[in-house]
Amino acid sequence: MKLKKLALLGAIAITAAPLAAQADITIYNNTNSPATAYVNNSPCSNAAGSKGIIMPHQSISVPDWAANLFCSHECTANVFMTKNCSGKSVASVTGNTRDGVKKVDNHHVNGYRVVGNGKSVTIEGGPQKKKWYQLFF
Repeated sequence: MKLKKLALLGAIAITAAPLAAQADITIYNNTNSPATAYVNNSPCSNAAGSKGIIMPHQSISVPDWAANLFCSHECTANVFMTKNCSGKSVASVTGNTRDGVKKVDNHHVNGYRVVGNGKSVTIEGGPQKKKWYQLFF
């Protein structure tokens, strides 16, 4: 059971972004919302419980061995700003274990933006709170 949880944790990491082969990848959630993801046809990262959800203003580091379990070739991760991969995907991150992150396609959902390069992925932005006077315009 513990091995399954470790394997699923690796899947979680890869769901947030495909990674480089020789080093850990770090995923930063610089938003006020939790983040989850899935890779290709994998289950949502929340299947690993709380370890599968990147909470607001937190980060996770995923070992390369874990990523290699789930992504041996080109992978695409769909990122969601919910605890259960529901709603619209805010971005798709494509990469492989050799080159790391190759492409990020932001879907322009609620002001979220994902940036990634090599061994680092950052989720930023989110809905802006309206000022009291904006309620009238």
